[in-house]
Amino acid sequence: MNDIVTKSAVEQLPKQVYYIAFATFANALGTFLVPFLPLYLEHLETASANIGAAVSCYGAGCLIACLAGGGLSDRVGRKPVIFLNLALSAAFTCLIAFIHNYLAVLVLVFFIGVCAGMSRPATNALIGDIISENTATKAYGILYWAGNLGFVASSVIGGAVAMRSFTALFMIDAGTCLCALAVLVFGLSGRSKQHTSVVKRPKVCPKGSANVPTLATIISVALLCWVIQTQAWAALPLTIVSRGMSSLDWGFISAANGLTIIVAQPIVNRIIEASGARNSLAAGCVIIGIGFSTTPLWCDLLGFLVQTATWSIGEAFVATTSPALIAMHSDAASRGRWMGYSAAAFSLASIVGPGVGGWCIENDVDEALWLTCAILGCLAALLAMRGIRVSTGGPNTEVRDVG
Repeated sequence: MNDIVTKSAVEQLPKQVYYIAFATFANALGTFLVPFLPLYLEHLETASANIGAAVSCYGAGCLIACLAGGGLSDRVGRKPVIFLNLALSAAFTCLIAFIHNYLAVLVLVFFIGVCAGMSRPATNALIGDIISENTATKAYGILYWAGNLGFVASSVIGGAVAMRSFTALFMIDAGTCLCALAVLVFGLSGRSKQHTSVVKRPKVCPKGSANVPTLATIISVALLCWVIQTQAWAALPLTIVSRGMSSLDWGFISAANGLTIIVAQPIVNRIIEASGARNSLAAGCVIIGIGFSTTPLWCDLLGFLVQTATWSIGEAFVATTSPALIAMHSDAASRGRWMGYSAAAFSLASIVGPGVGGWCIENDVDEALWLTCAILGCLAALLAMRGIRVSTGGPNTEVRDVG
């Protein structure tokens, strides 16, 4: 086989991907707002119900912005949307450190959510613009890995800083937004055309069109998977505590999610490369569903660590392949909009999943909940295999405008 074709995945990626991944890591390293906002508001003696409303404001901002942000990036460009929202995120986060009025904090949190929601589809669409179909899953895998690495580190750093000063915590968060902005401005400056892959199959989606049924299927599959995965936000911790385990145990289990992805992502990328994005997405659906369905079997820390590691691997498959498949099946003119729909699906799942899971735990129908996770996982896998078309063809070379 030709040596050019067998180059490592990392070597095949354009340098812009590394700048975006490093910026993602830097930004995630300062992801303190959502995890520590409840503690900050509690410090301000805010009522529990009002704390929940503040977190919901962030989610609402994300959901609204995801639907609008992707389309906006199609019209005005990816980089202007990303740059503007990073700058605004830094400004709004910095303001929270000095504002102690609850209603003002609500407004700021909502707009920070809007900025986050605007940036995500634009970033994913930008990756899709600058890579080839052959390297799509590798690029999104690196991006997801970098985000998780930063988030795991931020959990440790944020806890230490919050013990001393919430003002410092939010200032560091704002600083990391500006750091990410500086990296992207430097790394993505100018407009250049380059070969993003030496060997590549023809695009599934011809220029100027979008494979709407396939794209809708990909987003539906991801929605089902994220509804399962967000059981880790409410139903799983409630179940763990009900079995006599401590909040410290839950902390270890929660950390196992990010650590598993950090360790497993390079292996996951190789499996995806060998098996194909569609097959890997289907496998990830089944792994997530089966992982959560085993919850009734565990009653100790070790068991739940194994369970979390299992569904985390499935999460890595889904989070890597779904944006890659969207990039493959969409054209540049509509890619941002479809990435926005995908991000909105996750936001919707983050509302539906924890709500349904919490209701099931409260009403003692948790066994049905965990069984449903397996059913949804298998249904999502079947939908992926039946509804997502795979491209075929011989080698080809494509030049893309990355400006």
